[in-house]
Amino acid sequence: LAETGSRDFIPRTAQAISLWEEYSIPSIIIHKHYLKKIDRSFLKECIIIDKSATYSCVNRLRYSKLSGALNIVIPEELLICDKFLSQIKGTLHPRTLHYVDFVLCNSREVVNYLNSNNKNVKTIDYVNPRLSRTKIEKNCSKYLLPKTNVKEIINDEFILINDALSLKFSSFDKELEVLRNQIFKSTSVNSETYLNNYLKQEEDDEKLLLKLIFEIRKDKILRDFKIIIRPHPSVDLDKYRIYFEKKFKNTSNIFIIRKGNVIEWMKESKITFHNNCTSSIEGYYSGLFNIFNFSEKEKYGVSEDFKEILLPLGIRSAIVNAKKLLQED
Repeated sequence: LAETGSRDFIPRTAQAISLWEEYSIPSIIIHKHYLKKIDRSFLKECIIIDKSATYSCVNRLRYSKLSGALNIVIPEELLICDKFLSQIKGTLHPRTLHYVDFVLCNSREVVNYLNSNNKNVKTIDYVNPRLSRTKIEKNCSKYLLPKTNVKEIINDEFILINDALSLKFSSFDKELEVLRNQIFKSTSVNSETYLNNYLKQEEDDEKLLLKLIFEIRKDKILRDFKIIIRPHPSVDLDKYRIYFEKKFKNTSNIFIIRKGNVIEWMKESKITFHNNCTSSIEGYYSGLFNIFNFSEKEKYGVSEDFKEILLPLGIRSAIVNAKKLLQED
């Protein structure tokens, strides 16, 4: 039984289909808010797969654990950043870990943290199922994966920018409050410091995004391409669009689009730029190599597994490498 949020619904469905087709093990996939509505007797001897173990997850995981289930957490927040201790503490909260049996993660920092907090929690050393792109496409394409015709939306060659800005444009009105008062509650992390650093980094990332677009429009090879900016899935699209359309009012052929699946757009783009974005890893596992990280520095706490894929090139080198690829084509 997998309880899931929006981003990991398709990976969990791919798992469920494989469990049934390969092992005849049935699964139920539900939204996380409904786990506590399942009868306790049904949960006995179930395996629960959860996407997180934050402070706010404690009640549902406690409910399933005390009902006799075995709880496995696949922490989405640590997918590409599993060495940043503050983030580990918020994602795998000490209070919630009392009701967790296994965590799918293999970084030394996570293992050491778990050993120091709750020696009963074991780790599973395996790639996050979200990156099992072959299995996802095989199992889900018939039923779930959107069939967006990108060419009907943009009938020209385009550059895709996968934007990671999220907090400033969050679709969750109380996200700042939750970060400030809940996520790090009863941990040694100073939530104000964490939040201020996060917001400062987003300010820097926004400036970098605007600079990248300015440099693309200056470049003789790239300037005539249309630019598609794909916002982070957690942002309020209207809020994001209103803000950036004002920024781009003097620049033509820039479109803010979040329709369909990110991989569909990456497959159709001539070039994909990103700033330490998870989509680059999903693209890599989908066999795409037209992806360039324009960040100027490595993401703090980045996983050893993905350092090479997430190599920060800076704007200048990212553009140079992108042009080389275009010239090879």
